[in-house]
Amino acid sequence: MRKIIRMFGIIALILYLNGCAAKPKPTEPVEAFLTALKADINSEFDDTLYFTEEVTTFDTFNQIEENPDTPLELQTKLTEMLKAFEYKIISETVDNDKAVVVVEVKTHDLGGLFTEWVTLIFTKAFEMAMNGATEEEIEAVFIQDFLTLAEKSEMDLLKTVEVKLTLVDGKWLMDGGDANRLLFNAVTGDFLSFAEENPIFEEGTAE
Repeated sequence: MRKIIRMFGIIALILYLNGCAAKPKPTEPVEAFLTALKADINSEFDDTLYFTEEVTTFDTFNQIEENPDTPLELQTKLTEMLKAFEYKIISETVDNDKAVVVVEVKTHDLGGLFTEWVTLIFTKAFEMAMNGATEEEIEAVFIQDFLTLAEKSEMDLLKTVEVKLTLVDGKWLMDGGDANRLLFNAVTGDFLSFAEENPIFEEGTAE
């Protein structure tokens, strides 16, 4: 009789441990997405793998990278700087079918870089145009100015953001739409904030 009781006890323990091991964690889709993003920033990700619905907050940055009018040197440098981001999971909090994962992101201050660059090129564009410079000459100067600023940039922008998730059919997914805009802004080094503050620039990238 004792052997039977012990056997049932062992079986119950195994089932309990298996149940715990199989329980999904909110951090999993966050880490999976950021790892994939870092591995290939130019890939077109299937939003349904990580999010509850389509995400559009990352489009602004992609439009600059993928815009055929964006010089190759600039595209290459942007990709290099964006992929350099680092992240660390700080904590997770679960409340029934909702969860919040706190992530620390370290990257280049691209928002600050673009702000400085745009200010610089507006000043130079007027001066060069008045002196009879061609569009090709002006563009060459703009590209070089960006690359110069980029080379001086350091990985010194640190942001801590809360990522919101929902449990869907037993699987944790990050909330889509604009719910996790702060995560994308952190990963792009404040670039989304820069684009919002410079609507003319944002519209120009979307053409």
